[in-house]
Amino acid sequence: TRFSIKDSFPFENLFVRNVERPRSLYLTSPSIRTTLQQNEKSVKFINSGVRIFSKCDLTKDETSGFRLVQEGLHLITPFLNDRVVKMCFDDAVLLLSK
Repeated sequence: TRFSIKDSFPFENLFVRNVERPRSLYLTSPSIRTTLQQNEKSVKFINSGVRIFSKCDLTKDETSGFRLVQEGLHLITPFLNDRVVKMCFDDAVLLLSK
């Protein structure tokens, strides 16, 4: 896949708020997932997870129309196999200043 996510990632805890037009994928805990599933018809949940992916219409990659988002990056980083660059703060400042 585009992100090469490890099999140990809890894919079952991902959800979307609108199944017909998903714009974001959220990660939640197993207990919150259960609560969402049991009450999806009777309660409208506003905040119930951390956004991990967001729809990206600018991508040329048709296999995934989503990109990683900053707010959930700390949760998914341990599960990424590829496309991860680690650098110290000084290197990041140097890179961004050029």
